Amino acid sequence: MRADRLLTIALLLQRRGRLSVAQLAERLEVSQRTILRDMEALGAAGIPVLSVRGPGGGFELVPGFTADLAAFTDEESGVLPLLGQPRAAQALGFEAARARLQLKLELLLTAGGRRAAAEFSERFLHDVPATDFATGERVAFLRKSIWLQRVVLVRVEGNGARELEPFGLVLSAGEWFVVARTENGIDALAISSITSVANSGARFERPADFDLKQEWHNVRPR
Repeated sequence: MRADRLLTIALLLQRRGRLSVAQLAERLEVSQRTILRDMEALGAAGIPVLSVRGPGGGFELVPGFTADLAAFTDEESGVLPLLGQPRAAQALGFEAARARLQLKLELLLTAGGRRAAAEFSERFLHDVPATDFATGERVAFLRKSIWLQRVVLVRVEGNGARELEPFGLVLSAGEWFVVARTENGIDALAISSITSVANSGARFERPADFDLKQEWHNVRPR
């Protein structure tokens, strides 16, 4: 969404100072022309942006300008567990919110805190394998079905169609699983084994006392 992109630009400029059009375009994965239009929109919205020409030029916020850009939205607060997992967030469709949350948290750090965070990042890496396209599509579809409490129809390798009431997603040892109620009770299915997924048109009631961590411990593949 454009509003999210404008906020991200403002956060980047507040956090990192002057950035070129090319740097912003690469970071936000849009064209340089789009960035120039976004800068006009930021100015119209009351965010004072300066255009600096020549070598080393780009855009920056007017010196001394401060704004409460770090207030968290509900979506950003919700993705806090994914803060250090950009690939998982991307598969779930939350990478933009995760990236904004990270920028906002960086704004709250002192200079010493930012140095400590940078040093930690240089010494520790959480390497989650990239999700292939087909699995990623099914992860995103199931994530929406979980939120909307929709019964889904899936086909699993070697089996016919099954109905699932999906309660949660688990990323374990680089593989995605859906924890769901099936005809045999609560079960965990590897999403890589699912060949197709579709809405059934029905909804389900999520148990108020459902504990994803406990159920995963009970049904995870051994």
